Amino acid sequence: MRIITVYNRYTVHGGEDEVFRREADVLEAAGHDVLRHTADNADLASVGRFRAVAGMIWNRRAAADMARLVRQHRAEVVHVHNFFAVLSPTILGAARASGAAVVQTLHNFRLFCTNSMLLRDRRPCEDCVGRGLAWPGIVHGCYRDSHSQSAAVAAMTGLHRLTGTWNRDVDRYIALTDHSARLFVRSGLPSDKVTVKPNFVEDRHDPSVVDSPRHGALLVGKMVEEKGVLLAAEAWGSLTTPLRFLGDGPLKAVVGGEGQKTQAEVARSMANAEFLVMPSLWYETFGLVVIEAFSAGLPVIAAGHGALADLIEDGVTGLLFRPGDAADLAAKARWAIANPEAMRAMGRRARDVFEQRYTPASNLPQLEDIYRQALTARAATL
Repeated sequence: MRIITVYNRYTVHGGEDEVFRREADVLEAAGHDVLRHTADNADLASVGRFRAVAGMIWNRRAAADMARLVRQHRAEVVHVHNFFAVLSPTILGAARASGAAVVQTLHNFRLFCTNSMLLRDRRPCEDCVGRGLAWPGIVHGCYRDSHSQSAAVAAMTGLHRLTGTWNRDVDRYIALTDHSARLFVRSGLPSDKVTVKPNFVEDRHDPSVVDSPRHGALLVGKMVEEKGVLLAAEAWGSLTTPLRFLGDGPLKAVVGGEGQKTQAEVARSMANAEFLVMPSLWYETFGLVVIEAFSAGLPVIAAGHGALADLIEDGVTGLLFRPGDAADLAAKARWAIANPEAMRAMGRRARDVFEQRYTPASNLPQLEDIYRQALTARAATL
């Protein structure tokens, strides 16, 4: 297939960047003709505020560029990973009008939540799910603690809902877990257009990793509040087993974080840890670090909500604690420390699950099938 993959980069590198890269790499390795089209939010620094907001809502130049690329590349499928905040949703209709089937991965909740996380006051919030306009997000200033910027984001999503962009201009949506799929359908996306396909990661470990010597706990990710790093630090106040914080962000110094590590360094740390801690305050839409842990035979103690509750089977591949409850997290960690053989068994099962569900080889056929579904759906509307 001739495919254009599209990604609007954020100012901070994250999991979405990795998924964009990995999927394009796997498609190319399978013989597909892939053109990568990117934009960068860093470019907004040189654009006036009014022009930036207008372009975020409706970017005619980005739409024209997309139409040109589809024609030049003779693209059959355009797969959009992110259009915010430079490209705008107008690229969806431009791609489809130019002859391509359109697929969009739902990496976050931006289509109906101004801050994209369904999080307010350190708790999950669903006030804007199913609303035509995310006005509670405006009232609470959910995007960057700004009423005006929240209004701009709500105007973007609300206008494109009103004009039919989300229902008309995308042939298939990829939700990453069942939990996310249910939320997006509740928000108004047609259920027959939403397909669940998880992310994947490269296997950096030999299967014998499940028997490697292990010590201590690990938390990997951005050192920001929504990832639950302060909650983890609070829970560990009464524990003697060390918890290492790997990642960068504004709370790194507060929790004694070690800073950003390479993927190889993270993989080695996972191979030597007893368990991973994933205490996210928000639902997450997936959680790459979970399946990275699984690949290392590392069980996960995670907040029991959202995508994490879909990925981790409590008592089988890890443990789930009450979201936002530091005492319950500490209790689960104590149990894990006191029951190393049970945790090692969970790690072995986690490795099995990884091999079955989260490798490039298992993921590629699912992605190709979604593309075929999108092509069939588009052909049916001609």
